[in-house]
Amino acid sequence: MTKQALIKISHLRKAYPNVTPLKDVNTTIYKGDVISVIGPSGTGKSTLLRCINMMDPPTSGDIYINDEAITAPNCQLHLLRRKMGMVFQQFNLFPHMTVLDNMTLAPMKLLNLSKAEAEERAIKLLEKVGLAAPQVTYIMHDLKEKGFSVNTEVTTVEEAVSEIMAALEK
Repeated sequence: MTKQALIKISHLRKAYPNVTPLKDVNTTIYKGDVISVIGPSGTGKSTLLRCINMMDPPTSGDIYINDEAITAPNCQLHLLRRKMGMVFQQFNLFPHMTVLDNMTLAPMKLLNLSKAEAEERAIKLLEKVGLAAPQVTYIMHDLKEKGFSVNTEVTTVEEAVSEIMAALEK
């Protein structure tokens, strides 16, 4: 049985005025693969993740998700983003909102789920990581520490082991 390519990156380049962190990146990630991109600070790891999510479009090259060229000008990124998730190094979510409110915002806005449907999904995810109370007010960092993930086709995690790396650098 042939493995299905979930992400294919071809000749990816990202250049900024003073630095080019990504030069001719080529790889294929297959459905079910769990990969790590490791390296010293400033080598383009986060830039690569932001390019895969098209939060920072590449300078050149192609990225395919399920054989769809997401770098193509006619790509409907809003539809793609319904199937992708990214856990950021620093959570830039809404501190005035509960975890439940933060978790239901995107499904309601992007997937047009009702508040009840979004809350039902969020509560099921919270139960999986031992945070079942609907009125939960934990900060998002607590979810990260418990290994929280959303049900998406592609989930990228930026700096999942930043504390470990910091300890190793000492």
